[in-house]
Amino acid sequence: MPHLIVTADTSSTSDAFVLAEELTPVQFADQHCRDQLLERVSWALDDAAAAEDVNPRPRETSGLADRLHSWFG
Repeated sequence: MPHLIVTADTSSTSDAFVLAEELTPVQFADQHCRDQLLERVSWALDDAAAAEDVNPRPRETSGLADRLHSWFG
């Protein structure tokens, strides 16, 4: 089964896992499920950036979910 994994590249000995999610065709079956997946990916990317101290932004202002939705809509 395909998996989506988002990690933060930290200076510790191991990467910090932010999101590990199994992907299924059902998640892309309808718009609501796609929107929820993209929202979780957006949060994970923001959290990883914060863990790496790379331009952390509050979730509500990042706009990343909108960009991901436009790409994968």
